[in-house]
Amino acid sequence: MPVLFAFVLILSLGSENCAATYCGETNIALQTDKVYEFSSVGEPSPAPGTTYSCLFEGYAPVGQKISVLCHPGAVMYDRNCSYAKFLYSPSGDTDYADAVTYCGYTQALNFTTLTNRVALKFIHTVPKDVILSGYICYVGTPPPTLIRTTATIRTPTTATSTQTPSVSNCDCGFENPGPRVAGGGIASTAEYPWMVGILKNGKNRLSCGGSLISNQWVLTAAHCMTDETPENVEVVLGTNLVGLNQQSGRRVKVSRVIIHPYYRPRYMKDNDIALLKLADRVTYSNRILPVCLPYNLRHSDYEGTYGTVTGWGSVGELKDLSEVLKDIDLRIMSYEECIVYYRGMGFYKITDNMFCTARPSQGVCKGDSGGPLTVQSKGRHIQLGIVSWGFPPCTDPLNPSVYTKVTNFLRWIENNTHETFCKVN
Repeated sequence: MPVLFAFVLILSLGSENCAATYCGETNIALQTDKVYEFSSVGEPSPAPGTTYSCLFEGYAPVGQKISVLCHPGAVMYDRNCSYAKFLYSPSGDTDYADAVTYCGYTQALNFTTLTNRVALKFIHTVPKDVILSGYICYVGTPPPTLIRTTATIRTPTTATSTQTPSVSNCDCGFENPGPRVAGGGIASTAEYPWMVGILKNGKNRLSCGGSLISNQWVLTAAHCMTDETPENVEVVLGTNLVGLNQQSGRRVKVSRVIIHPYYRPRYMKDNDIALLKLADRVTYSNRILPVCLPYNLRHSDYEGTYGTVTGWGSVGELKDLSEVLKDIDLRIMSYEECIVYYRGMGFYKITDNMFCTARPSQGVCKGDSGGPLTVQSKGRHIQLGIVSWGFPPCTDPLNPSVYTKVTNFLRWIENNTHETFCKVN
């Protein structure tokens, strides 16, 4: 498999685009009210082991600051910056003395420079047989809300935006991140706007996680809803803070709970999937959006790649739940690899409706149940899994985490919600 990576800079001039290839371009004179695109495209890169840098350095007229919106361009796990890292200097320093470093496909950034200068750098060590990720960056003198978007990149809006809210399920899977430092593990406010916390019996204490899949339906695990009645359940959306001491986000009552008919809580853990119908439809915004469902990924092989799991679960077996939403990237295991760990476990059998992720020193834990595992495709998060079960302790690498395979239940979701879901991926 060849390694593909290059950069393109596009100058947006109204309805006309002038494209030229740049790598290492400096001292670019940025024109007022024009938007420049700095992005990765599929072009052959140097041989494996080669390290090189691509630059975007320029200046605007005196007195003008420069807006930059960057979003990951591909799926790749590189939390430790082993292969690729993205640097930007808030002051436009071309020596990058004050540079902030990003790596890994979950990071994105949106900032305005402190001066009229901009300095962006991508440092890349080419591994063997890996398609490397890059960053799609939009650079210009207008504010971020005016920066041009593409089919796969959506400009985050502010909380006070006057734009008409979207009602389309095709506006799915887009992060709304604040600046992130690689490996931080704590999600910024509304970074994952489909993330749902499930509360029971009027308490502030979180019970499970879930994901918004339309403006009236939440996807979660069946074991989270066993013996529950709708009047005892509500969800909280639009926040990364949930817990005894937190009151942010929007709370919505649940009017209906649908558990898969073949889920048996005392027999195996198969068909661990449920739907919650919200009593009121929610309005999409930068804080509340659905995740995409994996319609066109049903036959894709994600073994060996990394998925992002989000939740408010505890960070250890005997520790309290987190009040701040956390994320972690975990490697998706093959079916054959997973069943080795659970062979001879009686009722706890790995079925074709499940898949597993390897646990490093940290994994999903108490309180993460029902939450989503997503992968990225063309700038969108696609939900492949629902956190289902695993053996304690949750930090034991010999006990992989197990997920419900969402691709096997798409027809069931459609039949029960009567919704039309977007097949964007």
